[in-house]
This record gives sequence, structure tokens and C-alpha cells, in this order.
Amino acid sequence: MSRLGLTPTGVTICATAGLGLFLVTRIIQGPSNDLPEVIGEASCVVAYLIGLHSCWHLAVLYPRKSPVGLGWLAMGGNCFLSVFRHLALNPLLRKAIGLQQRVYWISQSTQLFALICVLIGTLAIWWGIYRLLIGVRLHWRDFRGIAVMAALVIWAVGSHVSLSHSGQGGIAFLQVFSLGLLIAIGAVGLLLHSLSMQMGGGRLAMVMQWIAAYALTRSTLTFTQGWGLDSSLAWRLAFYSVPWIFALGAAYSCWLADSVKRGIGWQPCRNWDVSSLAE
Repeated sequence: MSRLGLTPTGVTICATAGLGLFLVTRIIQGPSNDLPEVIGEASCVVAYLIGLHSCWHLAVLYPRKSPVGLGWLAMGGNCFLSVFRHLALNPLLRKAIGLQQRVYWISQSTQLFALICVLIGTLAIWWGIYRLLIGVRLHWRDFRGIAVMAALVIWAVGSHVSLSHSGQGGIAFLQVFSLGLLIAIGAVGLLLHSLSMQMGGGRLAMVMQWIAAYALTRSTLTFTQGWGLDSSLAWRLAFYSVPWIFALGAAYSCWLADSVKRGIGWQPCRNWDVSSLAE
């Protein structure tokens, strides 16, 4: 435990415990029992709370007008909203809420605003670092990847949006809009990955890799949800792992910023040069 919260090692231990408990109960109880899902959703809530703690500290550590600081603040908003979403998805609270459609409304509406926060956050972090580094540039292969993601979204909207034929037009609209946000998030994830590759390694590049992994994994899981894979063990394990990917990336970034601060005597909200982390 550091002054800014859990270290990456601590987050890894928590993730292993939560996901391991879900895996064991799922194998023993089977998919028809609610206990594995209760554990999985609770694990996601814990992961996003850890991520929220790290994001708040990171937002304070950067200068007030820094795009990177604003990006982490937006990612904190994603964590805050995602906590409510996973609470609503927990079978225990679903039964307390009662109406299944009400649960869908809560889940889809909170996911929509959370995705907006993710898009703003990843884009701000990418731009804040991109404009400070010398020699990095966009490549055509990045735009090819974005085009592929756009094709996947068009296909998903047309054929594989869950509840799209259920008569719940409002829920279907939220899902379609969320898919549109996911293509943008996946695109920025590709840009973050490209940026980390051009940086040639280093501590900051690793942070970019974790954020890119979170954005791309979250987008990919949503695309494949319509294939009927969401009830499989592998899909559910990946779904519950996504919040921990972000929590680990945020904790690593927070630990890294704190170590730089201690090493150079840097004070919060003063002269912060993000390029110093790239070494």
C-alpha cells in the first residue's frame, strides 16, 4: 500500500482472488446458479472502486489544465458510473429491483454515460501525451484498424444487438448509441497502442498499453456478446476481468506518478512534464 492507494502488486492479488473465486464457484455450482454471478459482479464493483481511487489521485497530481489530468478525471467518472451498473447487474439487487426491464434501463443508461466518460478520458490522455512527445506520428495502419472496427459495429447493429427485437425501443436505442461510442473507444485504443509502440518501451508506454487493452477488450466483448457467447465460462471470465485491467493500469500509473514525485521532489499541480515518465 502506497500513499496513493494499492500498488500494482496489491491490485493483482485482489484481481486473482476475485476472479479465482468466481472461477471456482462457476465450475462447482454451474452456470444455472446465481452465486458465481454474484461474486463476479461484486468483483467488478471492487475493481472499479480501486480504479476510482487511483483516478482521483491522478487527476489531482496533474496540472489543472492538463489534458492527461482531465482524462483521468473522466476515467474516474466511468468508474463511478460502472459501480452502479454492476450493482444493478448483481442477481441479488436484480431481485430486489423486481422488474427485469427496469434493470436493463439502469444497466444501459449508466453504461451509455460511462462509455462517454471512457471516450473523453482515453482521447484526452492520448492527446495530452501525443502533443508532448517528439517524433511520434499517426500511421495508415491505425486508420485501417478503425475501418475494421466500424465494419464490425455496422454488422453488430444490424444483426446482433440484444433486445433489439423485444419491443423495447428505448433500450435498443441506448444499445445502438453505446455501440457507436464503442467504435470510437476502440479507435482511440488503437491510437494509444500505436503511441506506446512508437515510444519504444518505458514506464509510460506500459501505462498506455494497459489503457489500450482496457478499451479494446471492452469493445471486443460487446461485439461478441450478440454471438451467444455471453453465457460461456470464457466470456464471463473475460467480462469480469475487464474492470481489473483498468484498475491495474490506473494503479500502475498512480504508483509511477508517485515514484516520480518522490524522486524529483515534484509538488502537485506544479510543473509536470509527462515525458519524464517515458524513460
